[in-house]
Amino acid sequence: MDLNETHILQKHLARFLIEDVFNTITESDIIKIERSDSPTKPDVWHYKDGALTQAQVNLLKKQAQSFRESELWKILSTELMWQATQKGLVKSQTAEDIVASKVLIYLIDVINSKLKSMSQ
Repeated sequence: MDLNETHILQKHLARFLIEDVFNTITESDIIKIERSDSPTKPDVWHYKDGALTQAQVNLLKKQAQSFRESELWKILSTELMWQATQKGLVKSQTAEDIVASKVLIYLIDVINSKLKSMSQ
C-alpha cells in the first residue's frame, strides 16, 4: 500500500471514529446558508452534505419564525438569562461561575442569531 492510499484510509478511519463512534457533531450536522448576491436568485441552504429544496427551506423558515416568536422561546430564554444572572452575579464564588454565566448568555445569543438568520 502506497503512502497516498494509507493517507486516504487514515482520513476515512478518522472521520468514521469522529462521526459514528464518538457521535460528535461535524460541519454537515449544521445548516449552512449561502446568501445569494442577486435578489432574484434564492439563498442555498445545505444540511447533511446536500442542498435543501425550496419547500424544505420554506418550512424551516416558518418553523424558525414561529419558534422565535413563541411564548415557549420567550420563557426559555428568560429562564436561561435568569440562571446566568444568578450564576454570574448573585451566587458567583469563583471565576468559573462568571465564565459559566457568560456561556449561558452566549448560548442565548447563538440561538437568537440562528433563528433570526433562518427566518429571513
